[in-house]
Amino acid sequence: MDFLKDLNEQQLKAVTAPLGPVLVLAGAGSGKTRALTYRIAYLISTKTYKANEILAVTFTNKAATEMKDRVENLLRKFNNDNDDNSNHSYNNFGRPSTSVMMGTFHSVCVRILRREINKIPPYNSNFTIFDSDDSLRAVKQILENFDIEREISPNYARSIISSIKNHQVALEAVEDQTFVEIYQSYQKLLEEVNALDFDDLLLQTVRLFQEHPRILSKYRTTWPYVLVDEYQDTNNIQYKLIKLLVTRGQTSAERGLTSISNIFAVGDDAQSIYGFRGANYKNILDFEKDFPEATVVTLDENYRSTQNILNAANEVIKLSREQKEKNLWTKNTGGAKIIHHTAVDETAEGMFVAMEILKIASEKANSDEPTYELEPDFFEESETPFFDNLIRNTKYGIPNDKRIKTAPLSHELDLSNLKKIVVLYRTNAQSRALEEVFLQFGIPYHLVGAVRFYERKEIKDILSFLRLILNEKDTLSLSRAINIPPRGIGDKSFELIRMNDAGKLSTRARNSWENFSNKLASIRKTAADLSIIDIINLIVKKFDLEDYYRDGTSEGEDRWSNVRELFTVAGRFANNPWPEGLTALLEEIALYSEADEVGNKSGATLMTLHQAKGLEYETVFMVGLEEGLLPHMKSLEPGADINEEIRLAYVGMTRARKNLYLINAYGRRIFGSSYSLKPSRILRAIPEELLERRN
Repeated sequence: MDFLKDLNEQQLKAVTAPLGPVLVLAGAGSGKTRALTYRIAYLISTKTYKANEILAVTFTNKAATEMKDRVENLLRKFNNDNDDNSNHSYNNFGRPSTSVMMGTFHSVCVRILRREINKIPPYNSNFTIFDSDDSLRAVKQILENFDIEREISPNYARSIISSIKNHQVALEAVEDQTFVEIYQSYQKLLEEVNALDFDDLLLQTVRLFQEHPRILSKYRTTWPYVLVDEYQDTNNIQYKLIKLLVTRGQTSAERGLTSISNIFAVGDDAQSIYGFRGANYKNILDFEKDFPEATVVTLDENYRSTQNILNAANEVIKLSREQKEKNLWTKNTGGAKIIHHTAVDETAEGMFVAMEILKIASEKANSDEPTYELEPDFFEESETPFFDNLIRNTKYGIPNDKRIKTAPLSHELDLSNLKKIVVLYRTNAQSRALEEVFLQFGIPYHLVGAVRFYERKEIKDILSFLRLILNEKDTLSLSRAINIPPRGIGDKSFELIRMNDAGKLSTRARNSWENFSNKLASIRKTAADLSIIDIINLIVKKFDLEDYYRDGTSEGEDRWSNVRELFTVAGRFANNPWPEGLTALLEEIALYSEADEVGNKSGATLMTLHQAKGLEYETVFMVGLEEGLLPHMKSLEPGADINEEIRLAYVGMTRARKNLYLINAYGRRIFGSSYSLKPSRILRAIPEELLERRN
């Protein structure tokens, strides 16, 4: 097969490994996705399995889409070379339509539950998916009902609920009875409105399989081969789900294999950084205990970074006590030294980053993007402190006070270069000082973690109407929609409505409720004959939402623009029949993750180290390399585990293709007070010959 010629020796070993459990330890930048996609194409092209017998599970929609595209291209190439179209059909666009089931854990579970959830009452297949915001609002409502919202934060209560679910903890084992009651009330609310939160999508699928062996056997037969991406990031319930699907009993006889577990797991224990979300990196460390007959292949040739960067990262990861040993290498030998800078404080740190970015932007490149030119006398001496002058005056966002003295940057600024730059930090709070300096320097930037499209109020409002049309029992969506625009229905009135006791409402509240419910009923009545776009349009018109959002302010115009953008999203499902189209739209939005958004923004990128996983940039700035920040102070407490902080630094360093900057500060202002800080042990682990000190 010609397409196998694209693989290096270790990748080929992984892709052509014998059936049975396979663990691919894929170091950063070593071709993890290539191994996964080529394995799928190999299994199909050798007719080992049909496409529809393969399940591939990822953690983001973006990763699933990328995998689908790559597999389609590989199969097209294979069939063109062999003049054979038997492995798959082609859709109306001339692209091969592989029927491999590829998706996130949650989307795969949704697919199963839509078909089978009626086996585990009280749910039915028309269930609503509560995203994290919906879940938090439900918890907040429960805390208010218990009159303990001042004692327990909704976020904390929600994390306890999530932990109980992910670890399948029996309620009798929960010591604090208050949390037992909160959990029970929360689950009762979800059951009343026929809703599942993200944890439930996994938990109820596991419950379904455990309580109904025939259904489990059905899906084992449907997907006799399972691939898992980012195996080190699986939590306990995801691990249990995969084990249920791939562990075969003596009655299984797919292709003559009575007890073999056909799992192809790809991951890197050194990049396990989501312990705070419940990820258990021991799942990957214990793979060979779970599957003693496993084939293990290590991918250690890096195609991203220079050898200098890899040498530093290899030294840093040695600080981690528990790991599967690997030593990344590359044919891209040498490379620039890693720049190390020690700043006075967080403001000076931001200024150093800004000036280095301006230097990079000043390098002339062939680009049609807009450029700005600094004044010729921009760098004259100043008796006034630099930052005082900096914040006084800007031109095109570039400081132009003629008395400022800085490094000589007289070239044009090529803003297209900024897309290749990322600034990484341990905590979100660190972005504040960076943003202030970037704004004063006029450096365009994209802050990952800002309010996302589907979390904006106006979008959540429209979605609550759509969910009510699909599921009239969804009282949480009703609580949001009922006062959009405001109708004067307060908490007490809403509680009467929720309890089906609207007859006790005041005349004003009853009229408002009847007006609202009649409009909603009329839309629900005609929904089957309308496209999703028409349904949204009808909601906007009947409830006067355009006037509500377009209140004459620029913010109002932004809100209305976002609503109009939702029409674009809905257009993708315009041809789907009722109610599948609306269900698919709401599922896609509910399962959308922040990782799916990164990548198409202009300007430099600012994000936390956790958000950088899976990404790469030509130039990486890592700031805040001090004890107590990275590694974080929580990891330094007695009994705490510092290993994840080491892995986090390793992930950050291996995002860099060419240039890596490591920056620490002598001191920082934290919560209004100044603190002196020690350089991080991460810096101390890097050999001196790999560094260039720039102070």
